[in-house]
Amino acid sequence: MVAVRRSGGIPAFDQLNNFLMYSEMLIPTSNYWNVIPRQKSGEVEQDTEGVQIMRCWAGNMAWR
Repeated sequence: MVAVRRSGGIPAFDQLNNFLMYSEMLIPTSNYWNVIPRQKSGEVEQDTEGVQIMRCWAGNMAWR
């Protein structure tokens, strides 16, 4: 997951994924980008779509 303030999150997300791929590791995915763009503390909890994406991602990490 990448928590970002501005649009730089996608390159950061890409670099993290590249490291995992080069290391031949399993990469759990979600139904959308694992990026939460928010500016203030507490805004993430108000983002229902972002929370749903993170729940899907967490479930995939747990191999449900």
